[in-house]
Amino acid sequence: MEEASPAKGTHPRTAYDTWSPFYDTDYAHLPMRRIVYAFVELARRYHAPGQRLLDLGCGTGASALALADLGYAVTGCDISPEMLAIARSKPHADRVRFVEADLRHLPDLDGFHVATAVNDPLSHLLTERDLTAALREVARVLAPGGVLVFDQRTETAYRRVCGRTLVSDREDQRLRWSVVEHDIGEEGAVFGMRIERDLRCGDAARQVRHEHFLRYRSTSLLRRLLGESGLECVGVHGLDGHCFLRESPDETVDTTVLYVARRPHSVLRAHPGL
Repeated sequence: MEEASPAKGTHPRTAYDTWSPFYDTDYAHLPMRRIVYAFVELARRYHAPGQRLLDLGCGTGASALALADLGYAVTGCDISPEMLAIARSKPHADRVRFVEADLRHLPDLDGFHVATAVNDPLSHLLTERDLTAALREVARVLAPGGVLVFDQRTETAYRRVCGRTLVSDREDQRLRWSVVEHDIGEEGAVFGMRIERDLRCGDAARQVRHEHFLRYRSTSLLRRLLGESGLECVGVHGLDGHCFLRESPDETVDTTVLYVARRPHSVLRAHPGL
C-alpha cells in the first residue's frame, strides 16, 4: 500500500468521518472536564467580555458539552458531519448549537466573547496560509475584546511516541496506533498519526484504517501568525499530564501549550484575497 503523506494524505473530513464510531472510546481516558477548566480559567483571567462561546473543531461534542455545563452559550463547529451526528445524539446536546464548518471559512457567525480550540484542531491546518485563514475567521467572529484559547501538543510529547507503535487489545478489536515524523519546510515538523484497527464480530473480521497529520509550530511563529491575522497573543501557558495549568510552558514537563489571543477593540480588516 502506498505510504500516506501530508501532501497527498486523507482529508481531515474523511479521516474523522472514518474515525467517528470509535473516537469517544479511543479518548475515553481523556479528562475532558479538567482540560476544559483550564481553558475557562484562562478565558476568565484574560477578561473575556461575556459567555457566548464558539468551540472550534468540536468533534463529537465532548468539549462543547462540558463548556455548556459551565454556563456558556456554546456553538460547536466541525468539518466532519459524522462526528457532529454523534455530538447531536448525546444527552443534553440541545444545549449546544452544532454547525458543520471548515475553520477556514466559518459561516455567518459573529459576536462571540470566547473561542476555544480543544485537543489540537488548529494543528490540522498544515500550511501558514490555511492557519492564517482560520485565525482571520476567528478574529472576524469574535466580539471586540473577545478571547481565543487554543492548545498545541509540545514537540516533546510528539517525540516520546514518534517511531513507536502502541498496541491495545480490546474485547471487540485490536488497535495499533503509530506516529511518524515528516520533516517538511521551515514551518515546523509534521507528525502523521496512523490508526489501524482489526474489528472482531464472531468469526467475521475487518480492518479500518485512517491517517491524519498535525503540524507542530514554535511559539514565535504562532505569535507572528496571530498578529498577522488581527489577533494579539496575550498569554502562553503550560498544561502538564495531570491537567495542572502552569504560568510558563516547560517542554520537559508539559504535554500541551495553551495560547491566549485577544481581538483588539479595533481590528484592521484584511482583504480576503490578501
